[in-house]
Parts: sequence; C-alpha cells; structure tokens
Amino acid sequence: MKKNAVTSLVIITAVLVSSFFVAPLAFASNNRPEPVSGATGGLVDGFELSKPDAGLKADSQRLASGLPMKSAANLTAYAPPIGNQGNQGSCVGWATAYYYKTWYEKAEHTQWDLNNSMYQFSPSFVYNQINDGMDSGATFQDAFQLMENSGCVDLLEFSYDGDYLKQPNGNQKEAAEQYRISGDWNYFFAEYMWAHDYGGSYNHDISGIKSWLNSGKPLVMGIPIYNDFPGINGNPSSGYYASRDYYSSNQF
Repeated sequence: MKKNAVTSLVIITAVLVSSFFVAPLAFASNNRPEPVSGATGGLVDGFELSKPDAGLKADSQRLASGLPMKSAANLTAYAPPIGNQGNQGSCVGWATAYYYKTWYEKAEHTQWDLNNSMYQFSPSFVYNQINDGMDSGATFQDAFQLMENSGCVDLLEFSYDGDYLKQPNGNQKEAAEQYRISGDWNYFFAEYMWAHDYGGSYNHDISGIKSWLNSGKPLVMGIPIYNDFPGINGNPSSGYYASRDYYSSNQF
C-alpha cells in the first residue's frame, strides 16, 4: 500500500459528491409517503440507525466556521470515482471508508491518483468487521469507532469482492493502523435519539451542517429513499418515517 508518513429504506452517501444549497431544505413532512424498504429496483439498503450517547453530539461552537456563507459548497475535488455496492448492504462502509476516508487522505496527499485502487479506501475492510457476520447493514457509529481503533486499508490491499464474511489478516490490520482517524468524531443529528428521547420531535435546524460544509469539510449522512426516487420501481412499504443520521470528524 502507498505509504507517505443507496437502497431502499435508506441510502448512504458522502455529502461531497454534490452541491449543498443554503436554501431551506424540507427534511420532514406529515404527508409524505413511507420510505421504500428492502431490495427494490436493483438497489439494496444497508443503513442502521446509530444509538449514540449524548457525549457524541457535536458542539455547536465547533460547527461555526465564521466564514461568509456561500450559496453552495462543492467538495468533489478530492472525491474518488463513484463506486457500486452491488447487491450487498454495505453502504455505510462505502460512505465512511471509500468516500469519506479517501476524501480526507486525498486532501492531505494531493498527488494521489484516485482512479487507482491503491488510493481508494476499502468499504469491505470496515463493513466486514462491523456487520456481525450478516449482510444486514451497519451503523455510522460502529464504522467511525472501527476506523478510530483500527484504521483502514486501500482496495488493492483488501478488495471488495462480495464476500461480507472475509476478515483482514494480521498484515492488513497492521497496514491499517497508520490510517486511524482521530477520536473527535461526532454526530450532528442522530434520529434514534430524536425518536426515542424526544418523542419524535425532530430538530430541523441544519445551520451547523451548512456551516460545516461551507468551511470545506465533508460529512456522511443517511437519508430516506421514497418511491419517486430515480431507479426505484417498487411499492412503498413500512420503515422508519424519516431515517437519517449525520456524522463527521474534525480531521483524520
């Protein structure tokens, strides 16, 4: 490895592959349909809500960058090519390892060619270690914890081959240690806490997220997918009403 010092119930993506507009966003509505659940139209879900403690909530002072707010933030310059999770529920691994971790490493090593799998971080290295031996999804919290404690390796070192039971060997784990993230990761919003601690009263204030993106830093998020999403051909079914988590780390 180089060494230098989305899905039915929910789709996972890194908010670094699109513009983020400052105009108000409608995150919740009492009359919208239930999210689509299960494998639909060739898409597979794989996102589980985190159950974080209050100590992981991002400090509002940390979110404020003090920079003038732009109308949009486009962070795609350090993003790897769009990948394909296939029929595996590994979207959390793709969001946190492939997109998010790769983005931060590219920002530090601008000479890296992100078309080369040697410089793309492995979604299966993360997903396979946090899926409890089942292809049934994972949480952001577990993914960030794994990257903090164990790090990650590139796709050349640990390929994405559809085997969600494959585990890294000793050499791969050792190689991953130099790419551990710092322990200051937090969540902006975590719906499990909204629904269970606050009686389903959702906080729609996304000013902190806008400020974070405006400062040039990415985050990962889980969002609900509905029947009118491009490529979805199934019928709405039961699921979380507005499943979404937003996670980020100050730096890797």
